[in-house]
Amino acid sequence: MSEIHWQKRYIYNLDSELLNGLKTLYFDSKTYELKTQQEFIEKRKDEVVAKLEISPTIVKPKKKVDLTQILANLKLKSDDKESESEPSDIEENENEHDEGESGNDSDKVPSGKEEISDLYARVESSIVETKDEIEESVSTISFMTTKSPMILLSTPLLDDKVLGVYKSLISAVDSPNFDPVAHITNLTYTAENRMPKDPLEAGISAVFMLSSGHFAGAIISHLPHSTKGNKGTNTELQLQSVRLIQHKTFHRYTTRRKQGGSQSAMDDSKGKANSAGSTLRRYNEQALNKEIDDLLLEWKDLLDQCDNVFIRASGKSLQNLVNDKGALKPGDDRIKMIPFTTGRPTSKEIKRVWNELTYLKITDKPKLEKKEMENQRKRLEAMAKSKSVTSSNTEATKVSSHSQELINLIKKSKAPALLAYLKKNKITSDYLLEDMYPTMLHYASAHGLAHMVRILMVQTGANATIVDSTSGKTAWDVANKSKKQEVHWAFQQARFQLGEKYPEEYWVESHIGPAISPDEISKLKESATAKLKQDQINKQKDLEELATQKIGEMRTERVRNIEQKFGVGQTVGAKPQTEEQKLQGLSPEQRMRVMREQRARAMEKRLGLLK
Repeated sequence: MSEIHWQKRYIYNLDSELLNGLKTLYFDSKTYELKTQQEFIEKRKDEVVAKLEISPTIVKPKKKVDLTQILANLKLKSDDKESESEPSDIEENENEHDEGESGNDSDKVPSGKEEISDLYARVESSIVETKDEIEESVSTISFMTTKSPMILLSTPLLDDKVLGVYKSLISAVDSPNFDPVAHITNLTYTAENRMPKDPLEAGISAVFMLSSGHFAGAIISHLPHSTKGNKGTNTELQLQSVRLIQHKTFHRYTTRRKQGGSQSAMDDSKGKANSAGSTLRRYNEQALNKEIDDLLLEWKDLLDQCDNVFIRASGKSLQNLVNDKGALKPGDDRIKMIPFTTGRPTSKEIKRVWNELTYLKITDKPKLEKKEMENQRKRLEAMAKSKSVTSSNTEATKVSSHSQELINLIKKSKAPALLAYLKKNKITSDYLLEDMYPTMLHYASAHGLAHMVRILMVQTGANATIVDSTSGKTAWDVANKSKKQEVHWAFQQARFQLGEKYPEEYWVESHIGPAISPDEISKLKESATAKLKQDQINKQKDLEELATQKIGEMRTERVRNIEQKFGVGQTVGAKPQTEEQKLQGLSPEQRMRVMREQRARAMEKRLGLLK
């Protein structure tokens, strides 16, 4: 079989035959070669815990909610916008309800000063989520390495194809303790546990899209409409099956045509413009944000019941949807980004996105990387040949490889991968490197890697009192000259975080300066940046004054050279005015008077000559 009907592939109501035949596919992270589950577990056995995080359970119907009553409440809210007490009461009730069901959620909110163990756990968990943090020279096996945002599943119902489910939909993590099929089984209703007929009781999710002033949002029930008897293609019938409980679209002119980017982003980058268009776009941005906030507050009762909240937005658009003052708070595990390209936000596009997310997708397996397979084969052959060397040489090579690998990880600032490498190979933080620097802390300090300095001291407990046998300097003393201030701040912040863990004598021996908190470092950085900026301004002024002085000297020198060569010269007089030009600006009476005086003087002159 090469095709499975789309209705059987709905993630919340999978066909029993399809569900029972699903198996997770595992791939090599380098070659994308298909691997078995046994190979996966064997490769990742260090990460396996005694009890799996996810165990398949039967979906229990949600508490029945009266849809008519909720819609009536929404209508009342929209009719009475001036009343602010009702939303606040609802928020208080919802907060009490959340506290009663979920207990103390404050642990989920990261504090400003986290404990060392919390930081280590967070760094360790990011290792399996970030592909770039994996050691470059060693491949791994996982169901997450599929060259796509989906996890791939095999089924006997398809011959040459596989099924894909989006990682974000099932909140997948790259761990042997996570079972994708069990997670899917936990999501779906079956023939034994049928989907409720009530749209809210069956479960709901939300989809929001915001781009270039276009907004579209919807609350979607997991219970689809029946399309029996409807006409159209499979794609059209899928769109018709989406049950929208609430939906809203609107548009504001916030982006200049063919320019891209919001007006606020343009203001931040190029300064505030004063044109009529920019003023209109700026106003529309504020109005759009207000409309979105009001809509989310109207839908708060429904949003609190949503299993997932899928969002397509970025930058400031994302902040408009998810913020501390709105209905959607940062850190909510239900909030997930749409993992594929979408079109302009419309109701139809929301339906298409929902169908793309919630239906198992028939796709191809990842193509094998033949070149990488050949390289891997050569590496294995080289490793086999290396076993023939003596035990002493083997040990020396092992130590050398550890040093090189640790240096590479520190140089690239790959903190999670470094921590994992130390743990895997049981290497202490004070491991002596085969380098001109004795320890990892010395190396990080000498190369200006401030972040790695703090990680090594706080996360691994690196000893800062160790001195170089040749120079007698501690890691603090060998800080990189060009980045000395940043490195020293990292040492001082580490001292602040470690606090009372070490006695005062330890800090004296390490030569590390007084402890500084992150807030103080931020202020110091701002002060240093302001000083640097002022120095640049002063330097520019000095250059301008020097340039003006040089130009003046050049002009003076040029005039002097001309005078020496050609002399000072003389000022040429202006061309004398004629009598007619002298009379041009006078009125007729004034002109007659002047001419009369001229004739009189001429007559007197002639009479004087006659005498």
